[in-house]
Amino acid sequence: MFILGLVSFLLLISNLFAIRQCSNNVRKNNNNIVALTDSIKYHKTKANELYVSKTLLEGDLNTLKIANDSLYNVIKDMKEIKHPSSVVYINQTVDNGKKDTAWIIEKDTLVRYPILTKEFSFDNQFRALNGNVFLQDSILGLNINNDKVFMDYTIAIEKNQVFVKSNNPYIQFNKIQGITIPEPRRRLTSLVIGPSVGYGYDLQEKRFAPSINLSVTYGIDLINLLKK
Repeated sequence: MFILGLVSFLLLISNLFAIRQCSNNVRKNNNNIVALTDSIKYHKTKANELYVSKTLLEGDLNTLKIANDSLYNVIKDMKEIKHPSSVVYINQTVDNGKKDTAWIIEKDTLVRYPILTKEFSFDNQFRALNGNVFLQDSILGLNINNDKVFMDYTIAIEKNQVFVKSNNPYIQFNKIQGITIPEPRRRLTSLVIGPSVGYGYDLQEKRFAPSINLSVTYGIDLINLLKK
């Protein structure tokens, strides 16, 4: 009976771990489906300033390689990173908009000159800037039709250390600050010593009888175990 009970207990624990693993895999797959189809969401702070959020993939570097091969190669190229806990890629655009600015060189003049205009344009994968400079009478003007800066960041965290990289050669990192906040660990097991009341087999009397004992109990929190 004891061996049969022990085997049953071991089978129960094995099945619980298998259920936990399957549940964990289903949760990861559902999260990754959301992450792959989720778009950037805009929120506002208490000061009415915008910030954004995005659901991240859950997995390892192999998951990243399947979902985003270019980002995977960036991480592998950073030799110091072996087993990152988090990897984030951010792409943003700074749009300064159109600007019309004029400086008056000489206020009092009635002389009319033809308009002289000089176009300028600077456009690559990191910066788009175009407009014109013009001279009309005593006015020197500057028109900016397009002024955008394209920036990207790759952020990886490993062993409480953050690594940041950008493909934009004009970006200079001045300060990095942050904190890692680990998830609180749940106590899945507990050791309890105390009195217990039960019903069992009395080997001396050779019969079943109620009993009061001082017992040592080692318990497993199966509900939280399956939630992890």
